[in-house]
Amino acid sequence: DVDLTVATPDIVLSNDTGDSGSDGISQNADLTSATNIETGATLEYAVNDGPWEATYTAPTTDGEHHLHVRQTDVAGNVSTPTDIVLNLDNTAPTVTLTADKPVLAAGETAIVTGVFSEAIAGFDPANDITLSNGSLTNVSATATGFTATFAPLVMQVLDGSVTIAAGSFTDIAGNALAAHVSVAFTGDTQAPTGTAVDDHQTNSGDDIIAIDDVVFTFSFDEDVTPVATLVAADFDVTNGTVESVTDAGSNT
Repeated sequence: DVDLTVATPDIVLSNDTGDSGSDGISQNADLTSATNIETGATLEYAVNDGPWEATYTAPTTDGEHHLHVRQTDVAGNVSTPTDIVLNLDNTAPTVTLTADKPVLAAGETAIVTGVFSEAIAGFDPANDITLSNGSLTNVSATATGFTATFAPLVMQVLDGSVTIAAGSFTDIAGNALAAHVSVAFTGDTQAPTGTAVDDHQTNSGDDIIAIDDVVFTFSFDEDVTPVATLVAADFDVTNGTVESVTDAGSNT
């Protein structure tokens, strides 16, 4: 009998590290040992548009590669090649964190935006983000990034941050985030408080005696917008008027 046919080799990626395990996205370009090979047949390999060679040389550059494998039997018949599409990815993902308002005042919040350098697998904001002196709400995440609202704690000297640690998540090929990244918040998120004391005592009970003027001294618990800039219109007064405002120093 004349032998005019030869089977196509069975061969696949030996370790498809992609999200599905069979999507051709991988950190690894190695191949399994070929099966369905005829006795005495020889195997040949080609990468992309390269020549057929007896030894497989795995590609090393990131990107799409086409791997071809064929066999030639002892009668000289050449099989149809097995074609494997490999998307090689050995590059660790990165993330850029920004805040629209890194310096915060009392009652203010900031929008935090995270942008991934490539599609990410398994990002979980609740577990992958670490907070310091604040909380996150309105978190919206996709495979390419996230947004959230940072609400700081009430502090005279804010030292807050949103941080993602190295290794917190991977890209689709399985490469882990390589570097720790953080966005910091500063400012004063505690509104000042003050006390007011008048310079007259009552003769009896709580009634103010008949006098020409009452001098009130206002003292604040921290530095405030210069007291010297206060004017009469800054005060709410019932049954009376403010005649003058004087800066007594030391936030008084």
